[in-house]
Amino acid sequence: RKAGDISSLPSPKCVEVWFEKGCSIHGHTEAIEPKLMWREAHQLDIANNRQLNATAKQPHNMAILTICRILEMDALPSSPPSDSFFTSTKKSVRSSLLAKRSCSFVLRNSFDEEFLFEARSEAERDEIVHDWKLVVARLASYAITGNGTGMINEFFMTEFGVPGGLSFM
Repeated sequence: RKAGDISSLPSPKCVEVWFEKGCSIHGHTEAIEPKLMWREAHQLDIANNRQLNATAKQPHNMAILTICRILEMDALPSSPPSDSFFTSTKKSVRSSLLAKRSCSFVLRNSFDEEFLFEARSEAERDEIVHDWKLVVARLASYAITGNGTGMINEFFMTEFGVPGGLSFM
């Protein structure tokens, strides 16, 4: 959702989150960027309707290089300046009453979209925020310095494994 648009806030959901490596396609001339992925952890319709929900089939994703900010809720000022990032974040966070502030963090991308996540504890939140910032910074530093080999080795799949131990390049 767009920053500051509190009318379209979805209800809170338990999600599984992971980083997905990128890959090269079309004879290594194009690449799919590494992404942050998430989907609903609970499949409520699977028992009754025998159907997976939409995010199980098509998880939400965000390219890692589009992530601009990862902020703990505690880092947000109580009265933000009128023209800052914090203004729109503050509105969306205040409207999300179920989020535990001490365990929550906000993810914002270059498309002006914000996502609110809540960890199990304050310590887990701090670890997630720290680790995610390191991943984003490391990928961005490879891109900025032109270290394509390091980026490919760390953030892209270079081999495709199949059962039986065979691999294809």
